[in-house]
This record gives sequence, C-alpha cells and structure tokens, in this order.
Amino acid sequence: DDVHKSSKGYATMGAAAAVAAFSNAFLRRPWKPLQVAKDAQGRWRMRVDGDDLILRYDVPWGGQLELDNATWEQRQRGFYLFNSGGTEKTITDVVVEGRDELRLVGATAAATDILRIGFKDPTLTTSASVATNLRDQQGDTITFDDLDGTPMHNWAIAEQHTITAGELA
Repeated sequence: DDVHKSSKGYATMGAAAAVAAFSNAFLRRPWKPLQVAKDAQGRWRMRVDGDDLILRYDVPWGGQLELDNATWEQRQRGFYLFNSGGTEKTITDVVVEGRDELRLVGATAAATDILRIGFKDPTLTTSASVATNLRDQQGDTITFDDLDGTPMHNWAIAEQHTITAGELA
C-alpha cells in the first residue's frame, strides 16, 4: 500500500536488498552480513585474553569494524553476557581491536555462558528492543541516494550463542 511504500524504513530495506543483489549478480561477490565468524565446525571464533573475551567478525570485503558512538552510548554497546543460570555478567567496555576483532572488556566468559548481541531480554521481540552500535565502514563510502545520502551501514546482526569449551580453548 501507499503508506508502506512511502516509509523510509521500507525504502532502506529495498535499497539494501538491491545492493546485495547487485553484489551477487554483477560483481560476483556474495554480500555478507556483519556477524561473528565461525570455523569449519560452526563454532564461533573467539578467545579469552585475561578477563576479556575477544570476538572475531566476518568483515566483508576488506572493511573494518567501527563503533558508532552517536548511535549507542551504553558501555556494553548492545553486548550482554549471562551465566547458564541467567544472571548477567558485567562487561565494562567494548573496544574494536584491529580490522575484525572486538574486545569485550571484563567479560570473564566460561563454557555454557550465553552471549547476546543486540538484545538483553530474549522475551522482547520488537525491533526497538534490538540494537547495537557495531557496524562496518561500508556506510562511510556508500549511501542511499534516494534517501538524502543516508549512509548504508552494514550493522552487526543480533545473535545469541551459548559458549562452548572448544571455543574458549
């Protein structure tokens, strides 16, 4: 209907789909969402460094991770860690390290802990409850021309994962 056709959100989704299709069909370069990298066994690529947890992201096409502080100012920036009993563990900061790694400072992780990216409460399902300020730098150079030059950022997708001992080894 006309109401949905005129919505900026719907226009943005359509433009993003067009970019993904163009990348696949013409550039022969599959579009990839910004998400935690996985190994051949499907385990998340992460490691422990002292009291910190370091996540490796699949950053498409030579890009770099970026924390967009104007979007999300909370210290954990949309990253939440819970023990297996559901008690939240403290994350004191989130820091980009290098091109494709993210350090969760003070996130003393153990096997069976649950990491939520983009949401804290799993019972909330509205889009307003899902947010993180992690993105790649794609939007610094690619914009939606039909939307007043709005940056086409590739935001990290919301994910939930139960950490295994093999991922922490």
